[in-house]
Amino acid sequence: MFHFVKSLDEIPEFPSSRVIWIDDSWEVIDKIEKAVDAPYEKDNWDGFRDAIRDLSWLKESGVVIIHQSLPNLDAWEQQAYIQILAEAEESFDEDQGIDFQVFFLDKDKAEVDMFTTMEDYWAKCESCGNNLLLKKIINNGADVLTAFCHCPKCGKNYVAEFDKLYDINKPDLSVIGPDGLDSDGFDADGYDKDGYDPRGFDRKHLYMGTSSPFNPSGYDWEGYDAEGLDNRGFDRSGFYRKTGAKYDENGYDWHGYNKDGYNKYGVDRYGRLPDGSDPEKNMKKRDAKELIVSVLILLLFFLMVILLSRLKA
Repeated sequence: MFHFVKSLDEIPEFPSSRVIWIDDSWEVIDKIEKAVDAPYEKDNWDGFRDAIRDLSWLKESGVVIIHQSLPNLDAWEQQAYIQILAEAEESFDEDQGIDFQVFFLDKDKAEVDMFTTMEDYWAKCESCGNNLLLKKIINNGADVLTAFCHCPKCGKNYVAEFDKLYDINKPDLSVIGPDGLDSDGFDADGYDKDGYDPRGFDRKHLYMGTSSPFNPSGYDWEGYDAEGLDNRGFDRSGFYRKTGAKYDENGYDWHGYNKDGYNKYGVDRYGRLPDGSDPEKNMKKRDAKELIVSVLILLLFFLMVILLSRLKA
């Protein structure tokens, strides 16, 4: 796995390897692809993954990536970047003839370790910009999640809500106030002043006013019924009851992704469409085009009115 050092002076020389130095620039994909002479440069994570896991064209016997600091990326991009490096490091062995090594400073180890866990969710602190790990997850349905998080940098507490199948990178954050409660009356652990979470479970995971671990709909604190199935028919191991496999009859797994890695909206785990584009940016481009077309139509209309008035004169 990755190498961590106290200072860059501890890193030995690699005379037979291609050494790439990474700073806090956000243009890390372009920099690495150019540094390894990638025959195809694609400014997206799929292209970067393809390039960094091949390297068959290199004359050098190895590639060494040294991080003076972590690149300045959004949380999900940082996670994608670090995981692709981890995949590449694991994929190269002695038989392939490429010595692939990645170095980080000790001060970045905690953040690097956190980003190697795929199923965690992330947000950005609205106060200081620190990356927040959303660990305390409450499943309010098949798609909607609520998480409670604390920013270790500035001390703010948040309640975060988001759709894990589409909007996992942009949760709605609600600040928890000085009284320890957010605007909806819940604390940083997700309980109100009476000790119940938004669904009515207490800290012992018993439903409000009863001694039962199940709510009136028959689901426990984790969202499973007495048979160990969630409301979509998946068991605790992620297998679908009707098929006995990881995928339901519609072809989606427990996390909501099909075999090609896309959810029901056609978006992958990194929030991209199959062509690698950002759906939100595409929507903005479409709106911009519609606005331009509308303006052009109005201009054409006014020109026709002016032309007709002159013809009549």
